[in-house]
Amino acid sequence: MFAGGGGGSNLVPLDGTLSLGDGVPRVLLYIAPPTIANPSADNVTTTAATLNAGVSAQGADVSAAYFRFGTDQQSVNSDGGVLATATPGTITVAAGATPVNASLTNLTPGATYYFRAYAVNSGGTAQSSTQSFSTPKLTQSIVWGASPLVSIGTSSTINATGGTSGAPVVFGSSTPNTCLVSGNQVTGVAPGTKNCTLTANQAGDASHLPAPQATLTISVVAGVPSAPQNVSATPGDGSVRIVWTPPSSDGGSAITSYEVTANGAPTACTASPCSVSGLANGTAVSFEMRARNAVNAGAPAVVSATPRALANAPVSLPGGSGSVMVTISGNPPGCDLNGPISIDGSVPPGAPVQTAPPLGVLRFAASGCTGSTLKVKAVYPAGSLGSVKPYKFGPPQPGESAKWFPYGTVTGDSVVYEVTDNGTGDNNITTPGAIEDPFTLFALPATGPVGIPTLSQWGIFMMSVLLAMFGLRRMRCQR
Repeated sequence: MFAGGGGGSNLVPLDGTLSLGDGVPRVLLYIAPPTIANPSADNVTTTAATLNAGVSAQGADVSAAYFRFGTDQQSVNSDGGVLATATPGTITVAAGATPVNASLTNLTPGATYYFRAYAVNSGGTAQSSTQSFSTPKLTQSIVWGASPLVSIGTSSTINATGGTSGAPVVFGSSTPNTCLVSGNQVTGVAPGTKNCTLTANQAGDASHLPAPQATLTISVVAGVPSAPQNVSATPGDGSVRIVWTPPSSDGGSAITSYEVTANGAPTACTASPCSVSGLANGTAVSFEMRARNAVNAGAPAVVSATPRALANAPVSLPGGSGSVMVTISGNPPGCDLNGPISIDGSVPPGAPVQTAPPLGVLRFAASGCTGSTLKVKAVYPAGSLGSVKPYKFGPPQPGESAKWFPYGTVTGDSVVYEVTDNGTGDNNITTPGAIEDPFTLFALPATGPVGIPTLSQWGIFMMSVLLAMFGLRRMRCQR
């Protein structure tokens, strides 16, 4: 409002004087707006704060005092943000400099807030400079669950609950020579009973501080062995041989035995290799191989194999005159044919004279058959065995020289015989485990004398002498 009178206009610059038409200078009078001092924030917590300022009414009573705040500085600078009414909201001129404040709640932890103080009277609106404060982040902690049982070679689950940030709890080990951690699994690695110290960490975020690292110290006890290594299975006739190497870990307790389970039935084994018998030929069998210590049996290594006879297949007769079904059984695991079974017309020397091998010579060779006896069954075409006799080429007894000798049993159209490694019938007596087997069926003369084998020159000479002596004796008798 203006003071003074007289005619003419009284609008003059606010910061000066002006003489009107009557030559009398006039002074412009106005009401001063409030003043604001020392805007600040205190009592700051993660979600609350108190805004403060000192307000003086100056030329007229303050009709309103308030603050504006927010996390966007530009908005607050432009008189935006959230309005917070100050206490007291009105101030008289007589009150002088008066503290005002506003309590803020529901703030965001870990955020920076900007604010201004405002005061209004009839002279105008005063505002402070923009100030700021930051709410602290929320703290969080980790609480361990039940202590896991940590044993050597066995994984156990770690449990812990983190804070409200929702960040995952990350586990580790500060004693890697005793225990190792992968994800939420801990595995003991040290022999004997040792201490394992587990660690747990949780990261923070915009509103949360990282959780202080939590530790848990527990004992590592002996566990079960790990699975046997390099496990393989070799099939035989109704049997399988399992070979392995020891586990990488004995679980902290010496391995006392091994066991292999097939078809639900365990077989105790003391050392590699171990054979499982009584299995059906032609049916695949899965084997679980475990090591056992004083604690228990460990994890299995799984391998499979199909037991089988050494041979069970048709073999062609010479000249395309049919085939013979040859079955060779009794083979231990690892006993294998060195090549195909054959039947040919080539007869080893020394065969009975005046005979013929109408059905050829059956041959096979095998290795890896140490100490075993192979059973051979040959089923010939129907009616072909009516006038033949089975012969075998080889040593009739261990230590004898190889020769042809009657051997085998003919029943109907089949012949059955056995060959023992380095024993009866084996034509390879120099190599343990190697079996060679020439065999044939000879057609013997139905009537008449049976020829004798060819004699040596010394035999022929002795026969001549005997005949001569027989002739002289006969001449004497005729006299």
